Amino acid sequence: MTGLIAQTILHGEVRAQRASNHEGRGPAAFTLTGADGQLFASPIKGALGGHRATKIYGRLDCRAALRHVANGTYQKNRVFFADAATAIAAGYRACKVCKPGDA
Repeated sequence: MTGLIAQTILHGEVRAQRASNHEGRGPAAFTLTGADGQLFASPIKGALGGHRATKIYGRLDCRAALRHVANGTYQKNRVFFADAATAIAAGYRACKVCKPGDA
């Protein structure tokens, strides 16, 4: 049986990658980044996206991030966070375009 493990954004569309179950603990989950910067499996989809190289996080519908995704320059450094506090603890700053903390 397979489950969802990670999100990939391609041409502005979120697609889920499939992977096998983790050690028989039920369906695999989304891959998020924790406060320590390490990846972990979560049953809940990330609420915010970030860029590993620039250390900027923002909303998943941010027009600046979507523009870079459409150009194909963003996918390999894309990470996801459960919330803003986790992104900040991991050393990321808020996007100045979508201002995720203002929502």
